[in-house]
Amino acid sequence: MDPLQDRAHDLGRLLSQTVEYHALRRANRQLADERELNEQLNRLAQAQRKILGYLDRGEDSPEELRSEYELLLAGAQGHPAYQALVAAQENFDRLMRRVNEAIVEGMEAGEKSRIILPT
Repeated sequence: MDPLQDRAHDLGRLLSQTVEYHALRRANRQLADERELNEQLNRLAQAQRKILGYLDRGEDSPEELRSEYELLLAGAQGHPAYQALVAAQENFDRLMRRVNEAIVEGMEAGEKSRIILPT
C-alpha cells in the first residue's frame, strides 16, 4: 500500500474504535431485532416509492396513500429503536464532518507547503 492508503486504513481503524461508531452499530443491531418495526419500515418504503411514482408522472398521490405514509412515518419515528438509530447516525455524521473538516484543513496546509512529496 502507498502511504496515503496506509493513512486512510489507519483512519478507518480509528473511526471503528470511536464511541459514535459503536453506538451506531449497536443501534443498527437493535433495530434489526425489531421485527414489527422493520415490517413497518418496509411498508413505509413501499408507500414512499408509490408516492414518488405519482410525483414522477406529475400527478398528485391519493390522499389515502399520503395518510398511510404519514401514519407509518409517525409510528416509526415514535419507536425507541428508531429514535436511537437516528440519534446515533446524527452523532456519527457530526464526527465525520469534523474529520472531513480536518482533512480539508490538512489539504489547505499542504497546498501552502513548498515541500513536494514523491507519489
